[in-house]
Amino acid sequence: MEPANQPCVSPTLLVPNDVFIDDKGTRFRLLRVCGDDAWIINLTDKNAWPRICAYAVLAKSINAKKARIVKTGVSRQTPFCSRATAARRTLAYGTIAPLISNPLILDAVHRGPLVTERAEKTGHSKTTINKYLRLYWTGGQTQDALLFTFTSICNIPRGLTNGRGKRSVRYDTYQLGEADIENIRNSIEKHYFTNATHTLASAYLEMLKEKYSFFDGNGDSFIKPAGERPSMRQYSNVFKRLYPLEERLRRRKGEKDFNRDHNHHLAGALCDAIGAGHVYEIDATIDDVWLVAKDNRMQIIGKPTKYLIYDSYSRLCTGFYVGLESACWESAMQAILSIAESKSELCAKLKVPCDPSDWVAQGVYPSKWLGDCGEMISHNSNRICDGMEGTLSNAPPLSPQTKGIVECGFKSMHVQIASITPGYDPPSNAKRRRGKHYENDASLTVDEYTAVILLAIIEHNRTLMKKYQAHPSVVMRTRPVPIELWNDSIRNQVGNLWRYTEDYLRLKLLPMSTGTVQSEGIAFGDCFYSCPELEKNGWFISAANRGRSDVSVSFDRRLVDAIIVYDPNNPNLAYRCELTPRSAHFKGYSFSEVKFIKTITKQVIADNEQDDLQRRCNFSTKVSEITDPAFSEMKEATQGKSRNARKTHAADARLAEKTERRQAEATIPLNILDSTSSEPGHGSGILPANVVAMPTRKANSTPAPAPIIEIDTPAPSDSDSNATCAEPPVPKSLEERLAMKRQELLNGSDQ
Repeated sequence: MEPANQPCVSPTLLVPNDVFIDDKGTRFRLLRVCGDDAWIINLTDKNAWPRICAYAVLAKSINAKKARIVKTGVSRQTPFCSRATAARRTLAYGTIAPLISNPLILDAVHRGPLVTERAEKTGHSKTTINKYLRLYWTGGQTQDALLFTFTSICNIPRGLTNGRGKRSVRYDTYQLGEADIENIRNSIEKHYFTNATHTLASAYLEMLKEKYSFFDGNGDSFIKPAGERPSMRQYSNVFKRLYPLEERLRRRKGEKDFNRDHNHHLAGALCDAIGAGHVYEIDATIDDVWLVAKDNRMQIIGKPTKYLIYDSYSRLCTGFYVGLESACWESAMQAILSIAESKSELCAKLKVPCDPSDWVAQGVYPSKWLGDCGEMISHNSNRICDGMEGTLSNAPPLSPQTKGIVECGFKSMHVQIASITPGYDPPSNAKRRRGKHYENDASLTVDEYTAVILLAIIEHNRTLMKKYQAHPSVVMRTRPVPIELWNDSIRNQVGNLWRYTEDYLRLKLLPMSTGTVQSEGIAFGDCFYSCPELEKNGWFISAANRGRSDVSVSFDRRLVDAIIVYDPNNPNLAYRCELTPRSAHFKGYSFSEVKFIKTITKQVIADNEQDDLQRRCNFSTKVSEITDPAFSEMKEATQGKSRNARKTHAADARLAEKTERRQAEATIPLNILDSTSSEPGHGSGILPANVVAMPTRKANSTPAPAPIIEIDTPAPSDSDSNATCAEPPVPKSLEERLAMKRQELLNGSDQ
């Protein structure tokens, strides 16, 4: 059956140059139809010549499906060719033009004399003329048929030298084969593409050591001499033929570096943005400017972090932020809030002239944000989608070309301020040997540098962009100036855009988390918070009596002084809570610093746990030395007695023990000096043991000096000392001891 993709042509409509194939697979081309005869040529045989056959037989074989048409008309038409190729085609066609115009040239009987005659006139050989004739007939009988083999003249087969190469008098040229091509391919895959430090020359050397070396009798390896191995030039040529430039760069540099530095960039930023306010690009960088402290300009505080927000369509800079924080969500949030920030207050704070016409995007937020895989890919960035009716997309990592507007904004702004900003440190200075110390020229504070950036933004928004590729209708209406492009797009393309207030955005953009309501306050981030409203509503009393509960809070990671607490029963209510006295010592710290302090505290406790256990063990041992003997004596004293017998005389024993301890503890010093003077008899202290002060005072009289009485105390003798040390006999019974104590008290009262 004839294939479905082959043209269905009626045999009666066969025209010259049609190609058909018979049932044996031989291809023929119809050259000319002369009455009932047809001249055809075999395309399968490269040495075939035209032969004649009956047209009816040809048509019959086609009707009988013994042959089928596979191509109609000429086989190829070349619209363009080089001048040299066209010249050779013209020369060849001019050589055979008189012959092909003669119908007898198809007949083998007349072809020989005609070719001989033409060769004598043109000076070409008969072989060349026969080659031109065969090319003409097999190629479709057009002048372009003579171009078929011209492109392959002197063309070396892919990867093979085929007997060619630069000749050398020292050695024969090495002829590459299929095995050599495979060796070159393997060495490139193994060494060149797997290690960025390997060069093509080092990969070539590794191939020679592995595949083109030999061992001598001593077992030492030697590389084969020239002529017995591929040369470096052959290696390089095969490398370029096997691997196109794109593949070499992709595999050598990596996909990300290739797309950034070597890939084509056919589409621009205007292809994604339909108008002003559609796409905002946001990114951060560390500025190349050294700043100083506000209170001490001698003190350098480093380089600031700068955020910029650009509208992709108009190139208008809509927001910015300059601070000392690293690139993080809090800094990005400040840049986003700057879009809705009051520009009059900002300009007044920075002492910059304010023109309302400079801030046409005041409070306008886009439908789409484009950031990078940094803070804009964090969970906190979801707040943009929740509260600002916009979508958020992130460019691939290490692909600044996908957000080229804001990336070029950094560079163009540096060009603006480089020559007029003291302390500017060019990026090239970092790689320069013995670079200059530009930090010694630092003189701007953060606020002053912010004012410089604000003026640069105003200047940019009024600058004419010479290479802006706008639609012709836009160019006819307005100039390519960011502010004018924005205003034109608002009027003619997008209309009204989303606008939000700063207070609303601040609540929406602050990161959220969960706190715990406890009796001590709102526990969050290792701190406790409270406010009069929550205390009045009884949140903490309820937590102390009914249990803890969780609440949603918004916070700023940079400062722990206050948080925002949302009422779980009414989402529209929020309270600003500050640190309680319990956590007031953390005021001025960030959440990360508080966490660090808590971590260090736990670490100190853990490090001293061993010492604490040892002290407790020593304490237990020393206490046991006291309690164990006491317990043993108690056991011995109570042996054979009941447990209740120990409490029988508890009150009397307690009274006697208390009385005895009073005598030992409740004592008053006898030797006291007068507190009104520091001299003997008038001082404030204890007199020596042999001096006793006897102050006397009459009513309404000045105090007289107290007489000093010296008491001679003889040295005690051995007998006296023994008598003094001897203790009076102790009554054996408790009743006798109590009776003796009463008698002593009565004697004292009588005296």
